[in-house]
Amino acid sequence: MTGARRHRASSTRAALAFAVSCASFSYAPASLAEPDKDDIGGMIRPASPPGENGRALLDALLFIPRALVQVVVLASTATVSFFEDQQVVPRAESLLRSNDGTLRVAPTISLASGLRPDVGARMTSPVGSFGSMLRASIIDPDYYVTEARLLKSFGERRQTQIVVEGYQQRRSGQTFAGVGQSPESDPRNVFVPGREAQSGTFLENRQRVILALATRFAEDYELLLSTSYQRRTLENSPDTAGETLADTFAPGSAPGANDRSERAYSEVALRRDTRAVRGPPAAGLLLEAYGGSSQDVKDKYAAALHAGGRLAWFISVVRKTSILNPRVTLDAVAPLGDRPLPFRELAYASSFRGVGGRVDRVAALASLDYRWQLRKYVAARLFADATTVAPHVSELKLTDLAWAVGAGVDLHSTTTEIGRLGLAYSPGGIQFILVFGLADPGFGDRQHR
Repeated sequence: MTGARRHRASSTRAALAFAVSCASFSYAPASLAEPDKDDIGGMIRPASPPGENGRALLDALLFIPRALVQVVVLASTATVSFFEDQQVVPRAESLLRSNDGTLRVAPTISLASGLRPDVGARMTSPVGSFGSMLRASIIDPDYYVTEARLLKSFGERRQTQIVVEGYQQRRSGQTFAGVGQSPESDPRNVFVPGREAQSGTFLENRQRVILALATRFAEDYELLLSTSYQRRTLENSPDTAGETLADTFAPGSAPGANDRSERAYSEVALRRDTRAVRGPPAAGLLLEAYGGSSQDVKDKYAAALHAGGRLAWFISVVRKTSILNPRVTLDAVAPLGDRPLPFRELAYASSFRGVGGRVDRVAALASLDYRWQLRKYVAARLFADATTVAPHVSELKLTDLAWAVGAGVDLHSTTTEIGRLGLAYSPGGIQFILVFGLADPGFGDRQHR
């Protein structure tokens, strides 16, 4: 092909391409200038699908609960160590990760059938490696609790912490039925003849200060050292004529009744927890042991040795987020000398979820939980508890057990429990429990007593 022919062919192809492009840009059918509504899908459907108004109303009704959950999730995630009793030292550097000086306020609720409500608020503020917390719940002059904590973290990953805690509690309506698994037949209890009530009712006024040092010295191991000073006063509850401790127990048979005691307590605890996370259901092993000693500051009551531990196995069933959890706990206190020990210092199964738990020098608890993830931040559980007490470990028996079965739902972040709703049945009655913003019904006490 000569150069002239190649030039003419190229020119022809260029002209043809130009004509096609012009035709494509200039082509505009009349139907597109004024579209028919039947050709547009969005115009043949109603503005709102059926049921949309109902969903909008439900969404509006759930706004406050959803916002409440979000607030508490954010607050607990930012200052996790203030909420937890399962883990004091964090695994990651993100313990206090938030804007320095951010003040977070979260509600706290503790409701249980047969008990007075406890509603308050918690404020937390992390600043770098330092954190502070203040909590208050004031129902009336005879029923309130206030709590404050200061925390300082050390190390590149903040694996060591020093915590100072102050705690003030005043509660009326507390009860004591006597020591032993069957107080009515235990010879150590001396009751007033013809008493009107099966248990004595009292008001407890309690102040406590704790200084604690906690360190994670290995991936799954924590060491906790703590010392505390506590002052406890037991008084008659208002409007309890005929049901006070003095109306129920003979003089001297309920040590500490209508009296004030001041005690100093020091403890060392070692914990191994192999779970990857503490909030959602997760497999692993928890093994913990502690030992301590207490003494009466004024030498009025007996000094005592304290020891105990717990073993919990978290087993995946079918799915990683479906966990079967058998657990055993044991707590013991051994008074020294011949002086009496205040009955409020005796051992009891603090994790028992039923009605009718007892106190003595030794308390044991066995439980079985099945917990599974429902959705993000929400898990459900079925549980069964059995507890017993005795003067000595060798005297623990499987007769006259206090037991409870139940079910519940809990809210959690990735690192800690935030709230729980549950129903438990036991021979002592049916108990409904709602706890929100609190890790434990004991309101955050760190030491094992």
